[in-house]
Amino acid sequence: VELAAYLMEIMEIAWLTSEERNVLLMLALLPASKHRLEDICTLHWVEQEDEFENHLNQLVELGWVNDDSEGISMHSLISEILLAKLLPNPSIVNTYLASVGFNLDYNHHGVHQAFLAKWLPYAEKLIRHLPIEVERMFRIYGNAAMVLSGVHRLDRALELISELESHLEANHPGHHNM
Repeated sequence: VELAAYLMEIMEIAWLTSEERNVLLMLALLPASKHRLEDICTLHWVEQEDEFENHLNQLVELGWVNDDSEGISMHSLISEILLAKLLPNPSIVNTYLASVGFNLDYNHHGVHQAFLAKWLPYAEKLIRHLPIEVERMFRIYGNAAMVLSGVHRLDRALELISELESHLEANHPGHHNM
């Protein structure tokens, strides 16, 4: 706890541009692994990839982000601190939530669940770190559970459904059990 408090204090982001802070937030929302630029742009529905890449390169130069031949990444501790410091921008978060839900939706893509499984880590990070409205939560949890069952991970699919039920009971008592 003391280390996290110390790091929160020394990680000053006020001098970054608002665009750079937005890119940091976009990256902090991703799971702690290497990501292709194309996947990041797909998940965040980035329209101006060149501009996004310029901000990303600036953050790499400043040491906030790693970019090597394997992909783009951010240390998980930096990610957690940034999520706390940046108090997620609702516009970015809502776009990301919609995108993850869409990318996991078999009905929109008509492809095998194994193809959609690459988006599961993104959904799992969202589920654990962000407050999600009930309707969107049903979509993300439901789509993730469908994909998991399609790739023969029924145990994890059942865990997700159980997590959803527990969350609803604790935070949304007006909603009926599934």
